[in-house]
Amino acid sequence: MMAAAVEHGSGLVLGQVQVGSKTNEIPAVRQLSQNLDLKGRVVTLDALHAQQETARCLVESCRADYVAASVKDNQPAIRKNLEDLDWAGAGWSEDKFDKGHCRLETRRCAVFDLSDPKWSETRKLKGRKQAFWIERARHVRKTGKTSRETVFGLTSLGADKAGPDAMLSLVRNHWHIENRLHYATDFTYDEDRCRARVRHLPRNLACLSNAAISIIRLRGEFKYLPEANRHYAAKTQDALDAVLNASRC
Repeated sequence: MMAAAVEHGSGLVLGQVQVGSKTNEIPAVRQLSQNLDLKGRVVTLDALHAQQETARCLVESCRADYVAASVKDNQPAIRKNLEDLDWAGAGWSEDKFDKGHCRLETRRCAVFDLSDPKWSETRKLKGRKQAFWIERARHVRKTGKTSRETVFGLTSLGADKAGPDAMLSLVRNHWHIENRLHYATDFTYDEDRCRARVRHLPRNLACLSNAAISIIRLRGEFKYLPEANRHYAAKTQDALDAVLNASRC
C-alpha cells in the first residue's frame, strides 16, 4: 500500500511513501508530510488522520495548516464535543448546487470560532482554531431517492483565513484524491486486478502509474487519461519525449 499526497485542482502526485507491513497509513502520512515542502500550504485529511501527532507534525514540523475533512467515530470524544457546540450562532455559507452523475447535490457549511480561551480545554486537536459543520443533501433522479449527511471537522485555519465558503471548497476539493488518483489507478490502470506480488514490483508499478498520471497532467495536451494512453501507446517516441522532458513542463 502507498500513501500519496495529491495537489488540489491539478491532480498532481506530489509525493508518496510505502505503508509498512506491520503498521498503517497514519505514521506513513506523517513521514510523507515531512518529506515535502508544505510550509504555508493547507493539507486536507480524511477521518483516519484526525490525530494529535499528525496535527502536531503539520503545524509544528511542516509549518503548514490542516483541514481534518471529517471527524468520525475513531475520535468519539472530539466528535461528541463538536456535535454539542451551539451551532445556532455560527456563520453559514451560501447553498452550493451540483448536478452530475444523474444526481443533484446541495451543500452548505457553518464554521465555529474556537479561538476564545474558554474552548481551550475541549476539542483538543493541536493547533485547531475553527470547527466546521457541513450538510449535504443528494437527490438521485433515476430512483427519486433523497439522502442527507452531516459531517463535522476541525481546521488550524483561523477565521481570517477561511470562512464558511472557503471551508466548503477545501473539503470538496479534498476528494480529488479519490476522483483524480484512486479512480484513475483503479480503472484506467486496472491496479486492483494487478497480480504483481514479488518483492518491490507492486510498489514500483504504483510509482510508475503515478508518475505517468502527473506527466500527462503537467503537459496539459489531453483532457482524459485514456486518450493520452492511447496516443502514447501508438507513438512511442512521443512517450519517450514526454518522460525525458517532464522537468520542463
